[in-house]
Amino acid sequence: MAVAWLGVSLPGCKDQSGPRLDAGEGVLAEGNSGLKRVGVLAEFALPDPGELILVSVALKTKHLLFAIDTGSSCWVFDKDLTAELGPPIDTTEVDTPFGTTVRNVYRAPNVALERATLGEGQRALVADLSALRKESRKDIRGIIGMSALSKYCLYLDWNHGKGRILASGQAEREAWWAAIPLHYGNANTPYVSVDVEGVSAYNFLLDTGDVSEGSLANPFFERFVRDGNKTVRHSSTANGDAVDKLSRFSLAIGGHTYNDMLLSASSRSTLGLAFLARHVVWIDFARGTLYLARRGDHDTLTPDGRSGLQCAVQEGRLVVAVVEPNSPASYSGLLVGDEIVRLVGYDSGSLGLGRVKRILAETGKEIILDIVRDGRRRTVRFTVVKWV
Repeated sequence: MAVAWLGVSLPGCKDQSGPRLDAGEGVLAEGNSGLKRVGVLAEFALPDPGELILVSVALKTKHLLFAIDTGSSCWVFDKDLTAELGPPIDTTEVDTPFGTTVRNVYRAPNVALERATLGEGQRALVADLSALRKESRKDIRGIIGMSALSKYCLYLDWNHGKGRILASGQAEREAWWAAIPLHYGNANTPYVSVDVEGVSAYNFLLDTGDVSEGSLANPFFERFVRDGNKTVRHSSTANGDAVDKLSRFSLAIGGHTYNDMLLSASSRSTLGLAFLARHVVWIDFARGTLYLARRGDHDTLTPDGRSGLQCAVQEGRLVVAVVEPNSPASYSGLLVGDEIVRLVGYDSGSLGLGRVKRILAETGKEIILDIVRDGRRRTVRFTVVKWV
């Protein structure tokens, strides 16, 4: 997981209460996506791949940004909203990407989307999301998990930069490149079957709270690295509190092969947003099917790993978090902790992390950065190439 508190699992959380949908609302999707007319709960702009999907909601008189996270089993509200939830109704053990913890459980209040209300009576957790706000540079105040999404559909079209939450409806299968069955774990989160390096079949969590291409559970990561004599890249963050292992793997999903998927070693296997962004996506949670239509630039949309440079936002500043050995960025003289003030002509304050990743993924592009180190400003440059 790339972001703290996304991907929480509350075992047995399978609330099935539905939304109150305004009558007559519907849409017939454009292009050749093959969607029938269905009820639209909300429409929202999609960010660059590598950033969380956010939707505007109303909680009483407050208008707030919530992240859509299929890797979370339930609602999560920022601690500043605790007063809106009433007293706790229970406690439970909660599985997170960082271990198991005990949390209070609350009843979620009504949360209004554009044309529906969700959440009333469903189980909810409270967490401090301030780190998420700092990293994303967005005022995120909650997470919409699977207890709210499980009866509906999620439509993601990065070609047009738009997404929708819709009532469940059948997609026209012949218009889609692949139709992949979903199955659900104890926490009601969706999984797909994936072949790894020609070996079947492994369960991967479909996780919109993971902004990377995905991850591979530690024992399988070690096995396939060893058996395939693969190169492993070690990435440490700017504050030195985490080390990631990454390597490239061949995956087969829905009968289609994806070569050179850059996956990190993790506690569980996931397919993240950077993978989904290679496609137009229709996830019908109620009918248990993931539909994919490949985009024209399907094979080039890999926002991680091309430059060997990874960035983070710390206290509002864009900084160098990782410079991987023998990568294009490593020959530029960049150091972990350097502040980036301009990137290829853009002021860094105007760029989200997703846009930064996209720039750094453009093979053949010359990257020019203005950085500040020890109070002195300097310019560095390198050219992006695919490497591992």
